[in-house]
Amino acid sequence: SMAYALRAALEKVGVGWDAGDGHFLCRDIAQLRAKLSESAEATKTLSRAACEVITGDDDALLVRLMACMSVGEPQSQPPLVGHTLLGVLLGVPPLRRELVCALLGKLQAYDGGGGEYNVPQLLLKHLRWLDLDEEEQHNVIESLKETLSGNDSVRSEIILALPDIVQDAHHEDVMKAISGYLTDQGCTSVVLEALSNLNLDEEALQEAQKRTLQSLESIELADFPPVIKFLLHSVTPATCQTLLCQLRTSLDKQLRKPYTPGRPSQSANRKEDFATSTMMTLDALSTGLRFKPEVAEAFLKMIKSVETAEKHCVVDIWLLLILYRLPTHRKAVVSLLTKKVAAGCITPELFTHCAEKYSGPLFVFSDEIEKLADQLLRWPDAAVRRFACTIVVQSFKSFQEQQKQQRFRQAVLNNVIAHLGSQSGDERDSSLTVLHTLAAEVAPDMTSFTEQLKGMMDYVDNLSPNQTRSMYQTLSCFAYYRVDSDDGEFMLNAALYSDLSMLIRKQLANPEERYRYVGMIGAASLLGRRALIPEDEVSKPEPNSHLQELFDLITENVVRAHAEYLPFMMDELYGSLFQRAHSAKLSPDLIQLLQPWLFAEFRESYFTQCPADESPSIWFFRAEAEIVLNIHPLVQKQDESVEAVAAMPTQASQCVWHSGSVARHPLEALCPHLRLLSLVMRLAPEDWFDRFLGCPISMFPKEELDKSHTTAEANQLCLSLYYAIQWIRETINVFHGHKSVELQARVVQCVSHLVELESQLNCCLAQTTSFSLPRAVAPTCLHVCANPARKPRKGPSSKPASKLPNLDPLQQFFRAFDLEAFTILNYKAVCSVSSQKTIEVDLEVSLSNK
Repeated sequence: SMAYALRAALEKVGVGWDAGDGHFLCRDIAQLRAKLSESAEATKTLSRAACEVITGDDDALLVRLMACMSVGEPQSQPPLVGHTLLGVLLGVPPLRRELVCALLGKLQAYDGGGGEYNVPQLLLKHLRWLDLDEEEQHNVIESLKETLSGNDSVRSEIILALPDIVQDAHHEDVMKAISGYLTDQGCTSVVLEALSNLNLDEEALQEAQKRTLQSLESIELADFPPVIKFLLHSVTPATCQTLLCQLRTSLDKQLRKPYTPGRPSQSANRKEDFATSTMMTLDALSTGLRFKPEVAEAFLKMIKSVETAEKHCVVDIWLLLILYRLPTHRKAVVSLLTKKVAAGCITPELFTHCAEKYSGPLFVFSDEIEKLADQLLRWPDAAVRRFACTIVVQSFKSFQEQQKQQRFRQAVLNNVIAHLGSQSGDERDSSLTVLHTLAAEVAPDMTSFTEQLKGMMDYVDNLSPNQTRSMYQTLSCFAYYRVDSDDGEFMLNAALYSDLSMLIRKQLANPEERYRYVGMIGAASLLGRRALIPEDEVSKPEPNSHLQELFDLITENVVRAHAEYLPFMMDELYGSLFQRAHSAKLSPDLIQLLQPWLFAEFRESYFTQCPADESPSIWFFRAEAEIVLNIHPLVQKQDESVEAVAAMPTQASQCVWHSGSVARHPLEALCPHLRLLSLVMRLAPEDWFDRFLGCPISMFPKEELDKSHTTAEANQLCLSLYYAIQWIRETINVFHGHKSVELQARVVQCVSHLVELESQLNCCLAQTTSFSLPRAVAPTCLHVCANPARKPRKGPSSKPASKLPNLDPLQQFFRAFDLEAFTILNYKAVCSVSSQKTIEVDLEVSLSNK
């Protein structure tokens, strides 16, 4: 009956009905409005019929009344957007009052039904932008206020529509009415959006801001985007600093709330919702700062005012990245960030926490992170470079899921490798630190970047020895990597291993000395990494062939072909294997390869049977000793070989090291040989190894020190004393950790011998001015500059003068003491010497001077 009454009333004023598409048809809207204004009877009839439809239960007919209608000839064009029959009727003053009252009544009585139709939204759409008089406006406001408080089902729609329904003069009343719903479930965002659309004066705006800030403690993170949008849009210079501080604090509290996952499906959804809410929050911050330069400046001042690391939070990292995105503030952000990092206020741990917990939102700033990290890696301050390393590593670890994130990782890796070509050593160190960390933590993920990793080899000529060592260790970790954790299965990156081993072979075969040393560093690093792998854990190819291949590579190119490089090679092998040996993870096959080779060569090269009777040329004689270390005889033999080579210039220089059955190796390899042998013996202990501690040394009669000698003879004496000092130092390093009291006593006695030998070398050096160490002691091709001799202190001093002033130029070539060697200061064993004094004083003086 309602549909029939409505259609009959519309036909009288010329509005038809299209049964095909369900639209009302009107040939001319202006003509329709004119007819309604002229005919009071038609207007009254149509108003009664329309009100019955609005307040009735037929929502389908109501929706048709509020749907778009066709204008013009039937089926000539689709319905025009914005032209609805109800809208046209509301534009007629005689009909407006009754229709508005009907619409408001329908809203108050709405119970959430309507099925597929959003009836409240359609009703409120027709209340917007009506030309109401003051009385009608007042009635509308009061009716909507009453509906807000009494009908929860339409509250959100009414709040969103109020700024368009109510005229500007009543916007302050609207603000007071809707701000009370800020903390209601599901209403926060719509209230703030409505507040943003209100035209308020300054006083009313401050009141709205105050009410919004008071509600921050009780709203959820998902509601923060509209909060930020409203506050940043409405901020004024007077309220800027206070408002931003409260906003930062509240946002930080929201991010610190504990996460309590439910069922797996719920947990995944909550994590996704959290990431979405966080990204929307960042977008709101970014938009507000982009269009409010004064707010950006205020945020920079606020971050600058934070004085301790404990008070900085993840929000500060976000704000700095947002501001770095703005070209006008980029320089100021870099300056502030570097000062904060250098002062320890913004720490790498803070960025690590940000990357681990908010990797999804953080990826929004991937371009800024890439540029910022690239800039900070060049910074002169070490703390800033360490922070840049953290940025790169954590971003690389966190951004790995999507294809776009993979492209970001590739770009970052290319930038880091490019820093190896820098002229700044600090910058190269930072780049190597990043790469080494990636090799240790995400090596399996790096297999897809093998071609980029090969590019590291192009920069080997630009690196210092330590940097070269670090680069080869990193490449070795990439070539042999664990799948999961420290206990996971080892895998082989065959493409990278092939190129790396080929490069090492070329370097070892290169006639230039520098490249041979670099090749030895690479071979030792690769062998050290390979030594970690048990035989049954590498997938392909057969692991034993690789181990044997690397060992043969070293023995053929160094031990047999160029034995003068042996000291350096042994030290490199020790350094590469030392950390693995501590955790007892060396391959048993490597121990089997090294042990017989090292022991046989060691005994045959440097030791003879100890005589039964004491001799003046045997120093530190012990009756129970079984072996004697030949130092002075080997020095003499070596000098004879040098003279023989000088007389035969056509012989190869390596004949110096192969001129006899005894001195087959350079004497400089004595200490590195002992060091490497001690490492193998630690994993395969043998009782005979302890015989080397405190063994007698075959030198020369001590009376020779009081005689005058030729320059050559004096150099022989100095060189013998130098090698004896090196031996004593290395035995202290090797044997200092023994628990046996007897061996501890020997170690302490070695310190006494060390003091004596250094004093004698000091006296011997005074007799010659042309003493120089052999070439193999320190390869100058790997040193940029030698360490300058220490200058004596100026002015009076309460300490006694140094007893070894002439030893200063040799200090850089002496074997360094391990830090652990200083534990012998705590030994309780005390050995008497000929002067009846204890060794403890000499021990403290000697080690403190070193």
